[in-house]
Amino acid sequence: MNVSMGAYSYLAPHAGVAHAAIGRYCSIGDAVLIRGSAHPTEWLTSHPCSYQNIYSRFVDYQPPFSFKGYGKVTEIGNDVWVGMRAIILPGVKIGNGAIIGAGAVVSKDVPDYAVVVGNPARIVKYRFDEATIERLLRVRWWQFDLPKMLERKADLPLNNPMAMLDLMEREDGVLEPLKPMLRQIFTKNGGTYLRALPSETVSAFSAEVGAGSVLESAVV
Repeated sequence: MNVSMGAYSYLAPHAGVAHAAIGRYCSIGDAVLIRGSAHPTEWLTSHPCSYQNIYSRFVDYQPPFSFKGYGKVTEIGNDVWVGMRAIILPGVKIGNGAIIGAGAVVSKDVPDYAVVVGNPARIVKYRFDEATIERLLRVRWWQFDLPKMLERKADLPLNNPMAMLDLMEREDGVLEPLKPMLRQIFTKNGGTYLRALPSETVSAFSAEVGAGSVLESAVV
């Protein structure tokens, strides 16, 4: 159940994620489900007993068939906010800057900066006008290290997208590129976070998240 997460993204408590690629600066809310598994729907039963022995402690048999339970990776862009208890189905692509409303069930791709709600999820608006969205996608602000930039300049106009875009387009020395490095996914107080590892010679780390899921670290 491989998962990759970009820098500064986090999972709130009780979120369940599998077979997904999550971008940078994403906020994944409480009890969100982003799952990549499937079941055979055209067999006698959709139950996994026909292709894996999940009861090996009680019964000894070799499953007669094999089934690839994981299909396409679910892709979450950068700066995506997924509200509490939302469900994103396998193989869906969520665009950069999108917002998924609490409790939404997302079965289709979501465009950049769209806001979707409901079951099935539907677009109710976009965060910005078309020209601003094009500008955001061109600047790709998530390639920069905002916390380090704030450390250097505390009055960055993050609450004013147009002013911030102006600043980034000028490249006036305040920009701090987000340098790819190995980071460890870890849990604290029920949440899931990323931290930089002290040495880039370490090739892999993993941490348990929730009830039995495993998130593997990635270069971000």
